[in-house]
Amino acid sequence: MVVYRLGRLRQARAIGPGIVLVLPCIDEHYTIDLRTMSYDVSQEVLSKDAVTLSVDTAVYFRTHDAVASISRVFDAHLSTKQLAQTTLVNILGTMTLTDIMAGREGIALQAQKVLDEATLSWGIKVERVELKDIKLQRELMKALAVEAEATTNANARVVMALGEFESSFSLKEAADKLSQNSIAIQLRYLQTLTRVSKSKNHTIVLPIPIEIIRKFITKLKPKKSQTSLV
Repeated sequence: MVVYRLGRLRQARAIGPGIVLVLPCIDEHYTIDLRTMSYDVSQEVLSKDAVTLSVDTAVYFRTHDAVASISRVFDAHLSTKQLAQTTLVNILGTMTLTDIMAGREGIALQAQKVLDEATLSWGIKVERVELKDIKLQRELMKALAVEAEATTNANARVVMALGEFESSFSLKEAADKLSQNSIAIQLRYLQTLTRVSKSKNHTIVLPIPIEIIRKFITKLKPKKSQTSLV
């Protein structure tokens, strides 16, 4: 409790706890709560890249000097809340949307440091600042979602192109090795038929190796008769 007698501090420090004698019409007393308190601060902020944000912040503070909180500021709690709003505007106004989303913890620590230094002379100790939520406009959220989807699709196309480019070299090497051995080609052919037979297809096309056809063609060709010169 802080007691004023005829407009002057009765003691240089707070009185209590316990029984305190207060003279009516002469003494004026103020009861100060020294427990940690919290305020929810909601503030609209314009970022550096001209994006409007709605920031919900929780500020935790306590009174560590009861006399200073009464004698040096009119309303310490209200002044701390208003200072928290202006501090958030000043900090977030110098950052882009990407920096704000990625550096929430750093923003909270910076705001806590600025508030603690400013309210020290008021007898207020700012213990913690937490950014609870950062809200964007609905149109901006849709635009960001479309941009993120386009970026993801572009990256997927790049990955697919790189995969096809690398697989082309592997296919070329495999084709070169298979061409060196006809038996390997036949085994690969049988494996392909096994896979096709397992699938539920109504029509199965069976390719015939060119080596078999080539043998029949050579047999069907008429042999040239040898003519002797007389």
